[in-house]
Formats: sequence, structure tokens, C-alpha cells
Amino acid sequence: AVRQGGRLSSPGGRPAAILLTGVVTVPAGPFLPLLVMAGINYHQYEDAFHAELTRPMARFATAGKQSLESFLSERLAALAMMARETPFETLLQPRQLDSLLANVKFAFGGIVDLGVIDDNGLQVAYAGPYNLKGRSYADHAWLRAVRARGSYVSDVFLGYRNLPHIVIAIQQVRDDGHQFTLWATIDTDVFHFLVRSRASRRPEQGTMCRRCHSVGVAAFGDVFIINHDGVLQTPSQRYGDVLQRTALPPLPRSQQPELLDLRDARGESLIVAYADIDRSPFTLVLLTPAGALHAGWRALARAPGRPARARRARSAGAARPAPRSADRPGARRAR
Repeated sequence: AVRQGGRLSSPGGRPAAILLTGVVTVPAGPFLPLLVMAGINYHQYEDAFHAELTRPMARFATAGKQSLESFLSERLAALAMMARETPFETLLQPRQLDSLLANVKFAFGGIVDLGVIDDNGLQVAYAGPYNLKGRSYADHAWLRAVRARGSYVSDVFLGYRNLPHIVIAIQQVRDDGHQFTLWATIDTDVFHFLVRSRASRRPEQGTMCRRCHSVGVAAFGDVFIINHDGVLQTPSQRYGDVLQRTALPPLPRSQQPELLDLRDARGESLIVAYADIDRSPFTLVLLTPAGALHAGWRALARAPGRPARARRARSAGAARPAPRSADRPGARRAR
């Protein structure tokens, strides 16, 4: 390069900047594809990690949906059989209704009491621990719903007993053309236990997911049931007790379990798996903070180095020869 007119130029007249650019880019050229591939592999591995951690959530939502639907349909079927096969006059007899309650408790469990309501909305028979005979339900929304649909599962409410409970009910036509309603209540503690016991089971996990849990990544965050208005039907570790409203946005109705990334009213990013329960107002919800997955990804990214170092340390220890007897302390004195 020579100086011409106050500017440093190459012998061919091109600026020296081109030469400097070549000096910088030519050595760096081989490394650019490696950097690009490393970035692509990082994002692909992160996506695979996310999929492996959320797959058990989707499986849980599917299995939980089937379990809850079976739980409700069994008890509705038993109630329908009692209403259809038992004469209305028999249902009015206290001993007979007590016997039916004992039988259904023994066969299915989770049932608290039984009641019979006539077509005027008056409770004409009752078996259970509360004093509800003679109460009027004519203005209750769940009674209007069962008369319109033939069968009904209510959401959790307090009612006359002032305790959270769920009503399942069947509408039946008598021989004289009049109608009556046979209803039962489900123990919400049993309902809650059904959800939590399934959540406590360790989900089936693939190789990567087992590795994730080995570095402390939790499978599930919180499991609970809400109604279509977002009101808790079972307790939640995050949002409180039964009948409190959650901070979740409205979840789109779906026939199949869904998995969403969303932000609640508190501003926290969540990964949510949920499933609507057929023939009921319930939605099973399973969620975990998105930050927990990101923390788990960082832990997993750091984890491979530790076992490798441990293996090298063990190998070095195994390769080190044992000291000869003459080299051990005190050996010479013993001789």
C-alpha cells in the first residue's frame, strides 16, 4: 500500500479498508457456520425439553378427564336406575330411602345424602345428616336445570346446609303423569381427593424427562377444578380455597384436552393444561409457572458437565496404583 493524495491505498488503487476487512473476515469465516449451527441446536434442544416436560401435563389432563367423567356418569347412572326402578311411593318411605342411600354409598362411595322433590318444588323425602325435608327448591337454579335437561350436575354451592357441595339429579315421570326429582349430593372432599391422588402419581416419563427430574424440575405445579366462570370447585395451592375466583383468563371451551401458554391476572406466565368435563360445568386445570421450566432448562444445560467430571475423578482414582508395603508409613519399622 502507498499513500496517494493523503489516502492509504493498495497498489491496485483499492482502499486499504478492503484489505483490512479481508484480514478480519477470512479467518472468521469457518467459524460462522459453527455458530449458526450451535444456535439452531440450542433452540431445537430447548423446544424438545419444553415438549418433554409438557407432555406429561397433556397426558394427565386426558386421564383426569376420563376419570372424572367416569366418576360422575357412574353415580348419575345409579341415580337414574333408582328413580326408574323404585316406585314413587317407596321413595317416600324413610326406611326405604335410608336403605337406598346405604346401598349407593357402599357400591360407589362419595354420596352424602338423597332427596325427593315433587313437581311443586317441595322436598317430600330426605335421607341424610341434615334437616332438609319440607324445604322448597322451587326457585333454585339447579332444579330448573334438571327439569329442562332430564339430568344435571351442578357446580359447587352452599345451599341450605351452608357447606360446599355438588348436586347430581334425575328428573323422572310418575305413573300418573306427574314428575319428581331424585337428587344426591357428592362429597367435595372425595372430589378433591380424586383430583389430588391422580396428580400425586408420577407420570410416565421419557429419557429426557427422567433426566429433567433428576436435576430438580417439578412435574406439576398446581391441580384443581374450576367452573365455567373461573370459580374454584376444589382447593388450589395458588388461588385459594373452594368458591374463590382464580386469576386465570377465560379458557376456550374444547372437547379435547388443551395446552396453553398464558399470563394470569397477576401477570405471571403459566403453562396450562386443561380439559372440560362432559355433562358437567367443570374444567380440570393443571398448571406450572413457565419460569420453572426455564429454570429447569438452565439446570439441565449445566448438568452434563458434572457427571463427566465425576467420572474422570473416579477413573483417576481407579488408575492410581496402590502403595507398596515398603512405601506405607511404618512399614520399615515393622520390618
